[in-house]
Amino acid sequence: MKAKKSLPRGRPALPASEKKRRNFTFRGNDRLHEELSKAVASSGRSLSEEIEWRLGQSFFTEQVVRWAVDEAVEKTFAYVDRQRALDEAKEDAERRRPRKFSDLFKANEDDK
Repeated sequence: MKAKKSLPRGRPALPASEKKRRNFTFRGNDRLHEELSKAVASSGRSLSEEIEWRLGQSFFTEQVVRWAVDEAVEKTFAYVDRQRALDEAKEDAERRRPRKFSDLFKANEDDK
């Protein structure tokens, strides 16, 4: 008697180009599960959708924070550069200011 050939279980796998989602498996503690369950109840998303949404938000937040810090640093450097240019312009103007001959002696007397 010929053995019956069994078919693979479940639906055939989609080609990689047609897959919309990947499967992730991870472990979490009871507290995390409770918090996620509360969030699921209030958001109307499934547990998988809630996890995916929250992970996506963490990456989005990270990008926003990085952008904000970069902008702040850029603006700070620009401000420092402007202040330095103003200070140099004041010093240059002070050096070029015409002085009286007697002012030179006063400056030397102040050094003593």
